[in-house]
Amino acid sequence: MNRLFRLWAGRSIDPARIPLPGHISHHVIRRADERYRFLLGADIADFGGTLFCGWGNSRRDENDRWSVMRGCRSGDGGRSWGAAERISPPLSRGFSCSHGVFFPCGGRLHALVPQARYGIPGDSAYPGLRTVLMTLAPDGSAWQFSGVVIPEPFWPMARPQKSAAGNYLLPGIRCIGDKALPAVAVSDGERIDCWRIVEIPQPRRAGAWGEGGLLVDGSQVAFVFRNGWKDRPFARIAFSGDCGESWSETADTNLPMSPAKPCCGTLSDGRRYLIFNPAPDARDTLAVAVSAPGELQFRSICAVRHGKSPRPRFRGWGKECQWAYPSACEYNGALHIVYASSKEDCVLSVIPLDELK
Repeated sequence: MNRLFRLWAGRSIDPARIPLPGHISHHVIRRADERYRFLLGADIADFGGTLFCGWGNSRRDENDRWSVMRGCRSGDGGRSWGAAERISPPLSRGFSCSHGVFFPCGGRLHALVPQARYGIPGDSAYPGLRTVLMTLAPDGSAWQFSGVVIPEPFWPMARPQKSAAGNYLLPGIRCIGDKALPAVAVSDGERIDCWRIVEIPQPRRAGAWGEGGLLVDGSQVAFVFRNGWKDRPFARIAFSGDCGESWSETADTNLPMSPAKPCCGTLSDGRRYLIFNPAPDARDTLAVAVSAPGELQFRSICAVRHGKSPRPRFRGWGKECQWAYPSACEYNGALHIVYASSKEDCVLSVIPLDELK
């Protein structure tokens, strides 16, 4: 494979000139308060016609020792949201939790949540990192702890997707020291309590921070992820032709991307989408790029948010103006995109699918 993959097929992207869709609505899901002043890593899922949104909450600093995964629900398509609820297990033995991902499977709604001995601002080592499985009770009343399912230092980054082999593929980062290397957890068939880690070869291991997502087409899988702050401000990519069992060495692309987690997926009409920050050195301007049906190259782009978000209201380590760490799901003919505003508030933007041209 060439060292540079042409992920973007359009003209040069100027973040300030990316057009807004003709119809887009914005909704605040959750605002920071005195108890939880920090928020990051929103995820959204449709389960039984109810939208579930989750995020990582910390008392003051990013991933402090009081961190949990919380969320809330909407029964009216995202226009209004219920009270916040805790999704992660109770704090115990020095372990706290951060932002995880929802996983509808087998008629139940699950959440895969990273758990570690967080607590030192700026520390990316995440001692004791592991992934636990939470399951929503059949009556929907509470989240139940289903055990540690990935004991290795792996942090899930996007919803698992089923491969042609019948396994689920869970994209994430393998955290070793101060590195966060791209990796995929592969389930043992339908067993979602048993996963093994497949690492993705890196030509340059220094500076990697492999947060991203998967585009699955039968046995063909692409992993699109961000670069580190000290690397080139472009998306990176890796490919698997055998349902995620082995991977090409990661390669640069020509798609400009700030060092921030992107979100990607496939719409019901076969088009791929990628939600990301296109500014090279900041997390301003959030955009969504779209491909033609069945293609991997993205050919059109529109803005979700332009410019800087509001300034943070509370002090805390890791905060600055940004629209960042998106997730999305297709619901009722529209793409529902959730993300964090200035690492304090959780925001939802809704774009009708026919606006994504």
